[in-house]
Amino acid sequence: MSVREPARRFELFHERILAEKVAIVRLLLAIADLAVIALGYGVPTGSTPAALVAALLFVVYAALSWYAVRSERVQLDYYQLVSPLFDILMASLLVVVTGGFHSPFNLWFLFAVVGTGLSRFRYLPVATTAAAIVAQYLITRLPQPQPVDTEAFIAGTVSRFALAAVIAFISAYLTNLSKTLALMEQTGNLLGNTVTERDASRVFLWQTATLIELSYGKVSIDEGTMFEVGTVATETGVPRRTWQITLGSEIFGELVGERPQQFSQKDDTLVEIMCERAASALARIRMADDLISAAASEERERIADELHDTYLQTLAALDMRAEAARHVESHKALEAELLDIKRIAREAAAQARQVIQRVTPRLLLGRERIERIITERWKGEWQIKVSDDISLSVGQWRSLEMMLREGLNNARKHGMATRVFFTVEQVGEKLTAKLEDNGKGAGEVIALGYGLQRLRSILNEQGGMLHLENREYRGTALIAEIWMGAKSS
Repeated sequence: MSVREPARRFELFHERILAEKVAIVRLLLAIADLAVIALGYGVPTGSTPAALVAALLFVVYAALSWYAVRSERVQLDYYQLVSPLFDILMASLLVVVTGGFHSPFNLWFLFAVVGTGLSRFRYLPVATTAAAIVAQYLITRLPQPQPVDTEAFIAGTVSRFALAAVIAFISAYLTNLSKTLALMEQTGNLLGNTVTERDASRVFLWQTATLIELSYGKVSIDEGTMFEVGTVATETGVPRRTWQITLGSEIFGELVGERPQQFSQKDDTLVEIMCERAASALARIRMADDLISAAASEERERIADELHDTYLQTLAALDMRAEAARHVESHKALEAELLDIKRIAREAAAQARQVIQRVTPRLLLGRERIERIITERWKGEWQIKVSDDISLSVGQWRSLEMMLREGLNNARKHGMATRVFFTVEQVGEKLTAKLEDNGKGAGEVIALGYGLQRLRSILNEQGGMLHLENREYRGTALIAEIWMGAKSS
């Protein structure tokens, strides 16, 4: 069965963090420039009012830029493409009113070039450098407070921007390397939390398509297409590759990918690593399914033996006493037989309840189990408030564990939190688990990632619910509600 995933673009958690850091630096430098101009430094005589207006506009632009990135009101791809252009435009305005080519604020052009090294676009530093050089040249064509030496212009501009371009390319290389490592780490975490082959295939396809920028991808497990993403190219000559998902000598399936540019040896190496991780996840899932099947078969045999030795024997005795009661003529003797039948029926009901309780195991929710999970996954400060006498089914406990793992992971990576507070309380049949952090919050538009969406689906199947909300002051709160009497598959 083939399932086509909707088109979307993955955004690694640290990409927006890097963009936000650059925006903060831009804002601080713009404020510093405004203060310098207000004090009368670096501005030709008579140009202070115009310089103040230009610097104030720069501060407004920098503040709006920072807000747009932090609040996630702008798509990161567009921001990374447009912000260097705005940097150059605002820098040109500031330079023109503060001395032209000899203005000390020419360094803003270098900031625009260096900042592109943190974007995902490979050739953006080159384009930004060219745009900055053109802007500098056009500025020299305007009337200058001091004459511009052509040789000095060429030497100074080329040397400055060559250095900025080198820094940008080094930054771009290191940034892309860190993005690759972060995405592969994220893939390992996501695959480690998958419980079905469908989930593992979906995670593997999306993460791989993001890693090597596939325009079309398809995952086939055991000769059956499970997921597709993107659109198959209609034109001929589009590079297309096939990789096998293998672990040792066992072949689980294959990945087919297309993209406009040729595949490199580096791409093959990265995809092979991803295939190995996917194969490991699939092997783990299949092993778990086999163990569950074996345990279920053994449990069925045990239940059958128990029903035969207790419940069915009691029912047989009940049948014999009922048959005997048919032949009793004395009213008093019949009443005694009926009382005996009633006693046997109660014993049968009690035995049935015991069997049901034994086949529905429940686990006590203790502080020790919670503390172990937190200490394994959290390095900052933490505090918990959990009752020791809450009894959960196996399925409900697994959901609670998954909530805690995903919540801690999000608080650390996305929220940049340093402290978490986990509480579990039960009121009647309703159990509420809440994980709060002191991070930067989820923004005005709250969206659940893949892991939390999967958890929400599981809780919904169990009759529960999951939601994420911003705290009153700072941070987020992940809240799961579980009804104790709901099914726990």
